[in-house]
Amino acid sequence: MKVLHLCLCCPYNEYWGYQDNLIPKFNVKDGHEVTVITTILTDSVNRVGYDKVVAGECNLTTGEKLIRYLHLT
Repeated sequence: MKVLHLCLCCPYNEYWGYQDNLIPKFNVKDGHEVTVITTILTDSVNRVGYDKVVAGECNLTTGEKLIRYLHLT
């Protein structure tokens, strides 16, 4: 089954231990083809505010396809 996770309103940090990361990871372990679509925002290194990363696509080592889009308001 193809599974799509949409994370449209918050920062997304690869490989962290939150539900945003764990649910797609276990969907892959269950044999599904998983794509995560999210913004270009990540938590800053010092955890005060947000950083921006480059928009684009990549495959995570946990098996999900990650698509970061540039949200223009």
